[in-house]
Amino acid sequence: AEQQDVLKEMGNIGTGNAVTALSRLIKKKIDVTLTDVGIISFDQLTDQFGGPKERVCGIFCHIDAPSQSTILNIFDMKPLMSLIASLAGKKSKIDPNKVKSKKDLDDFAISTITEMGNIMAGHYASALADLLETKLMIDIPEFAMSNAGELGEFLSQELKSIAEFIIIIKTSVKISELKLKCIFFLIPDIKTLNMFFNKLGIEQEISVGSLDNSQEPKLLDVDKLKLTELQRDALQE
Repeated sequence: AEQQDVLKEMGNIGTGNAVTALSRLIKKKIDVTLTDVGIISFDQLTDQFGGPKERVCGIFCHIDAPSQSTILNIFDMKPLMSLIASLAGKKSKIDPNKVKSKKDLDDFAISTITEMGNIMAGHYASALADLLETKLMIDIPEFAMSNAGELGEFLSQELKSIAEFIIIIKTSVKISELKLKCIFFLIPDIKTLNMFFNKLGIEQEISVGSLDNSQEPKLLDVDKLKLTELQRDALQE
């Protein structure tokens, strides 16, 4: 229970700053509607994204140093495209109802999606860095557009050979007037979590096995979550 509480606190850190910055970018009010934490199996990963046929945009941002963690934002596709079209105004070259892949996007849409991922990941990483009294270096975000089910299955297949369980910290934010929902995953590695516990004065070392005693799973090497160009292309199909 204590670890669960600390994980939830870790999920709350940075969310406020990230949402405030994102709100300034899109000039809309954003409500944080849910924070949840836990450990799931890869078989459960698909369920985290909503209905399997739902079109989503997944933005990945990798934290390189001093440890390996990954930040993942999942947006509903159509409301996100509507938001971007409204931001572009008359200059918009996209039809929110017809966007199926990155090929349907213009430069403004691509840069806006990337910047949204950069803002959320950057503020989240900054808040964590302040808490841990260290520096966290983040990569330039990458994004993929796919059915939710396909995205979940793709990640499951890519990561299943590396580990049996994944630690997630999930924050859901909502832009009510657009009915846009974003699910925010922070996938920290064990080193980051242990640093977090040490800063809060908790002596217990965390491991996936200590949170799920039914079996002793391998630890997740989140560095493998980085997508290659080939993998990103596969998600566009």
